[in-house]
Amino acid sequence: MNKRIARGASIVAAALLAACSGTSPSSSTLPSAFAGTHAPAIGSRHHGYGPIKGRLDPVRLIRLQAEGKLPAIAPRSAMRQILKYVVSHHKVHFALRRGTGVPPGMWVSNFTPSYLLGQSASGKTTVAAIDTTSNGCNFPTGLKVDHSQNLWVACESSTYNDSGSVLEYSSGGILLNTYHTGCPINIQYCTGFQGYGVDVAENSSTVFAPIAYYNMETCTENSPPHCTYLTGSGFEYWPTNSPSSPPMLISLNSNEENCDPLCTVDFADLDASGNLWFTYDGCYGDYNYYYICGSGIGQVTDPTTPSWAFNQVVPVGSYDVIAGGVYISQKRGTYSLNVVDRTDREILQYHFPVSGTPYNTLGPTPLNTLGLGQPIAGGFNQTDSKLALADALEWLDIGKVTGNTWKAVSNPNFNAGLSFLLNGAAYTPSDK
Repeated sequence: MNKRIARGASIVAAALLAACSGTSPSSSTLPSAFAGTHAPAIGSRHHGYGPIKGRLDPVRLIRLQAEGKLPAIAPRSAMRQILKYVVSHHKVHFALRRGTGVPPGMWVSNFTPSYLLGQSASGKTTVAAIDTTSNGCNFPTGLKVDHSQNLWVACESSTYNDSGSVLEYSSGGILLNTYHTGCPINIQYCTGFQGYGVDVAENSSTVFAPIAYYNMETCTENSPPHCTYLTGSGFEYWPTNSPSSPPMLISLNSNEENCDPLCTVDFADLDASGNLWFTYDGCYGDYNYYYICGSGIGQVTDPTTPSWAFNQVVPVGSYDVIAGGVYISQKRGTYSLNVVDRTDREILQYHFPVSGTPYNTLGPTPLNTLGLGQPIAGGFNQTDSKLALADALEWLDIGKVTGNTWKAVSNPNFNAGLSFLLNGAAYTPSDK
């Protein structure tokens, strides 16, 4: 996997968009409008994003992502299809297997209709469904299941404040807490904040919301006040079980025109010491003549202290890694950092302390008959014997770690013939 990249972070948009035709992993049809097109993944670009003024309601968020003005989890062509669905307000009907008494063995996030699907442990049968919009959550993305089997989900948009949020559910799907991103307590004179991300990382003391993009207004107390806008990317965090506390902000890039070395924070997880590990997008080089853009692996040490520090563990351009999921697994007290390479459909596994070379590679994950597939993010079961990843083409990639064997698991609820996007999966119980 030591592959230098000069192609940046371009990906085949069709690998995200076969879902729009209502296909399964074995389908051979593809919308012609998407075949052979290319588009960048979330955050992949040659410059930063400027301030967005006015309300960032759910429809406007998707529209700006479809126009390439804000980072998105899917290419612009995919976001345009999702925008059509969001504007049309389709009613979704899910087929649930009732009366079995079987609790979910995993959870899957279904982005466009804003649902969490509780699946059997095999992933084949839907036994529960949560409409996250009833809890103010639009466009659920990354998932984690903690040691108590509580489910954590990142929401790109919140009904309450036109910004992102993190929701915590019980193992039975009952909402426990909502953490809203907003004006951070450590930024003086903050009068307005809009921000969102695609994942969540938490432990017994702290809840972290990775922020792919934030737009913050600060106004001095002068008369008249002087107001400025600041955009960037980083993390907001709260004490666990204290959702009403104002968040703290870790800003890793507050220069809207400079993505060297970081433009956006993508997926993240926490290690046993409480340090953050994440994928990020950025660029380096001479911006007038030569540059390489892509994804890297970053770390923030001591994130809840004033002495926090950002480290580029795997710099942009070192690997062919495109903004995939991050999961820290634990097997008999041994921890591994797992990073999804969305392009090569592989999972890179690193020992701690992490260096630039993975000790193992899982995958590649399955393709459909068109040779398409793209795993996004997921996690391990309680014994680390299986790994489940949400695939953007609307199936689950289920892998047996021993033997590195994989299969695609489809379900009618993953794709109801609309522009859906699976992007998160988590076993329950997990290995957390």
